[in-house]
Amino acid sequence: MTLVFLGDTSRHDAPAVGEALSLTLATARRPTFAVRGTGATQTVVMLLLEERGSHAAAIQHELSTQLASRQLLRPEKRRWRPHVTVARHRAGRGLVLDLAPPVVEPWSPSEAAVIHSRLHKTGDATTLFNRSQ
Repeated sequence: MTLVFLGDTSRHDAPAVGEALSLTLATARRPTFAVRGTGATQTVVMLLLEERGSHAAAIQHELSTQLASRQLLRPEKRRWRPHVTVARHRAGRGLVLDLAPPVVEPWSPSEAAVIHSRLHKTGDATTLFNRSQ
């Protein structure tokens, strides 16, 4: 699930992002989600999530605040939408999306991670930098 999208961020900032994530999760309550549908942007296909409660929204807000205080994030003006990215694609490729959401029982994430991701000609390249519970 994407809590914060940092955009074009240096890999050298990953430790600071990981620290902010760990601090945020240290006092957070675990959220519960259900899949409510599918969605797509010009470059991403995602599962749209519905939160049971408001714990994830509080985590996302605190993480955004932590990252902004480190000058690693400019907070977005739009409201955060919990989602899981399932595929990335290049814009303008004529993607047609007609997917039924999977039937999944409500779930609670057990950990969070800082992942550096780049879309290359040969596919998506991701590197795991940090895991926090």
